[in-house]
Amino acid sequence: MQSVSETGSFRFRFLFLKKIFLGEFSIKGKIRYAIKANLIYYGTLLIIFLIIIIYMLINGYLRASNFMVKKKNFYLNENQIFD
Repeated sequence: MQSVSETGSFRFRFLFLKKIFLGEFSIKGKIRYAIKANLIYYGTLLIIFLIIIIYMLINGYLRASNFMVKKKNFYLNENQIFD
């Protein structure tokens, strides 16, 4: 049976070797790895955002009228002056 320290060192060596085989120590490898990692992260956020927007559209929380600029009357008319 392996002790906790042996298991931890095995994991560390495995992760280190994994990075070497990914080519993460060259400039091209670093860029490729960063793009993959960011695509996974931001792709997941985009999917969650789209699901929330679709949910809000289906349930009526988002309407075109919510995005319209409503014109306010800044001038007083006769009824407001004499009231």
